[in-house]
Amino acid sequence: MRYFYILLFVSFLGINVSAQTLYTKEQLDTAQAYMTLQDALKNPDKVVVLDLLNAGLKQLPKEILQFKNLQRLVLYDNQLTSLPDFIAQLPYLQELYLDNNQIQALPQSIGNIKHLRVLSVNNNKLTSLPASIGNLQKLEVLSLANNNLVALPAEIGQCENLRVLDVSGNKLTSLPVEIGNLVHLTKLIVVDNQLDSLPSTIGNLKELKTLSLDNNNLTYLPETIGKLKKLESLSIISNHLTSLPKSIGELDNLRELILTNNNLTDVPPTIRKLRSLAYFDISGNQLGQKAKEKVKKYLPDTFISL
Repeated sequence: MRYFYILLFVSFLGINVSAQTLYTKEQLDTAQAYMTLQDALKNPDKVVVLDLLNAGLKQLPKEILQFKNLQRLVLYDNQLTSLPDFIAQLPYLQELYLDNNQIQALPQSIGNIKHLRVLSVNNNKLTSLPASIGNLQKLEVLSLANNNLVALPAEIGQCENLRVLDVSGNKLTSLPVEIGNLVHLTKLIVVDNQLDSLPSTIGNLKELKTLSLDNNNLTYLPETIGKLKKLESLSIISNHLTSLPKSIGELDNLRELILTNNNLTDVPPTIRKLRSLAYFDISGNQLGQKAKEKVKKYLPDTFISL
């Protein structure tokens, strides 16, 4: 019987020793960062933050699996062309930074990193995302700027805790209707793509505060845009808008509206309802003098660039 209790006690201790507390972002920012693989391997159990910036890596070394407590992994400015499947064997990984590499695809196993909150793959060569991206239920920030993406998978709509999505500088011609499932999204950046329309489900993004759509091929906005009651900044520079929806006036918290370089000839009367609007740039359009006077009349307390 005594032997049984000793085993039970040892087992209990084992569970507690192996259990790792997940750091907050603030804690990760102040935690010791190991800057070389060699230094990190001297104390593998203590490695929570590993920063291998500009380390000349062409592939991810398997020794990284020795860092069982690793929570932030920075691989900026290397020469990686792929990410190995074993990346998913880092059980507590929360933040993964892969910017400025040559990565062409993410492995399906990326969806198995259950604690991942931040995934940044800016300035790579991605042409698509794996469907398993939808398994990242804790993902809050997904940054994919300056790749070669032609579409986003429908499964992205399953990332229910996503707050920030940046897909600037890709080749997207549309957004999936499932984008409307990202009900906690506060920032959506889709500048420098080839969008010709937005899905009506964009109106489901009730927490959205920033929507940036510069340098696309949009000719109109869906009426559902007016449902974005928390939107504070809307930027649609250098598109092909010919009109604005009446619902634009329903954006109660809009403070900044930038529509530079489009094909607008008039604005809807409902724009006068934008009482919170501090800055309105509608320069570089085709408004006649009468339309310009109308804008000034509708928004007497707004700084306007015509």
